[in-house]
Amino acid sequence: MQSIFRKFSISLIILSLLLPISMGRAAPSGQAVTGNERAQALLDQLTPEERVGQLFLVTFIGPEAGIGSATGAQIYDLIVNYHIGGVILTSANDNFIGSDQTLVFAQSLTDQLQSD
Repeated sequence: MQSIFRKFSISLIILSLLLPISMGRAAPSGQAVTGNERAQALLDQLTPEERVGQLFLVTFIGPEAGIGSATGAQIYDLIVNYHIGGVILTSANDNFIGSDQTLVFAQSLTDQLQSD
């Protein structure tokens, strides 16, 4: 059972990292833009502080990351002020509740992280 949660956690992390990139601007018709060119264009827009922040992935304990909670306030600070590159969600940190509603709770948690 823990193996399933581990695979789910890894898949969720990869998806959450790739989704914002895939939602970037489309190239004008007739012009093919490679992934490297798109990545470089995004990188060129970042400040030095944002570039450094993107190197870090953090974890936190609990199934909530709303700004009203203590953990949420810390994660919010890391995302907004330190521009962290991502958040790793794991069952070991109780980010997922082991029930038939795991996907619903995981979606809620990622929504909280992306809206803060």
